[in-house]
Amino acid sequence: FNQDMLIRALPIFTEIVENFPEYEGAPQALACIALIHYKRKEYDGTIARYTELIRRYPEHPLLPEAWYHIGVSHLLKGDETERSSMKAARSPLPIRR
Repeated sequence: FNQDMLIRALPIFTEIVENFPEYEGAPQALACIALIHYKRKEYDGTIARYTELIRRYPEHPLLPEAWYHIGVSHLLKGDETERSSMKAARSPLPIRR
């Protein structure tokens, strides 16, 4: 990503999300905002925007990307609570016989 392009694109994506939330491209715009935060190493912003995407558009195909970046952002922040939760989520489920 070109840093200058990110700075110029952010207000456009923000306007779409804030003023046209029902527009079919709004979820993608919100994901782009989150990704801009991620590329800038602004992990709290990444988590907040992807969480907003999940809350606003719970059936959207971008949800796996959102969950992935939320998890990675917590890891990169060094968030121990989230890290232990993710470790538990990765552990295999017990098999009942």
